[in-house]
Amino acid sequence: MESGKMIYLLFAVFLIVGCASGKRQQVEPHEIARRAGEFDLVDVQAVVPDVYIDLRYRSSDNVLKRSLYPSDMPCLLKRSTALKLRKAAEFVGKYGYALKVWDGWRPPEVQALFYDKLGHTGMFMDPKLMWSRHCTGTAVDITLVSPGGKDLDMPTDHDEEGDLARYDAKGAAPDVLHRLAILQNAMSKAGFLLIDIEWWHFDDGEFVFRQPRVVSAGDLGLTLPE
Repeated sequence: MESGKMIYLLFAVFLIVGCASGKRQQVEPHEIARRAGEFDLVDVQAVVPDVYIDLRYRSSDNVLKRSLYPSDMPCLLKRSTALKLRKAAEFVGKYGYALKVWDGWRPPEVQALFYDKLGHTGMFMDPKLMWSRHCTGTAVDITLVSPGGKDLDMPTDHDEEGDLARYDAKGAAPDVLHRLAILQNAMSKAGFLLIDIEWWHFDDGEFVFRQPRVVSAGDLGLTLPE
């Protein structure tokens, strides 16, 4: 859910990169990690040790109400994006919080499915226009939790719609807005940019004017749930 007017302006025209297709047998985790490295994707927890991972699309707790990722799929990001996330984690740690990732690299096969099922809602980008930056590992969906990983009150849950889901979360309680400001400040200082309709979504500002190669599930040997 990254469509809608972005807070920052994009002046570049991005090339849509075709992705590999076809069903493959899933390879071993070490081989997936090796292939990910070929595309400069890294395991987030290897770079940000104190981050919590809750990839919502590994379970049925998402807008399509079914598993979209393999249950053991790693949380991956572009290396430089993961390093920025580490800076953000250090920042929120000073305020007594930790980060939890809801989504990182997203296979374009899943993005295409989202558009096919929910494109009429305007919630998901049309891959014919531009792939989500999630598909390149340069975007992250994230929230704040306690240092022990306990969920905290934030404006909404992941992938919700409405005014509270916006970056300014109008109408949210003061303590929620305070935590949101800490999160946004941390991500901004680390080099991320916001979009207007999702408070949890952040794009790596390094790649505003150039989109890295889209990396498919097939590229990594991942077999997606049917």
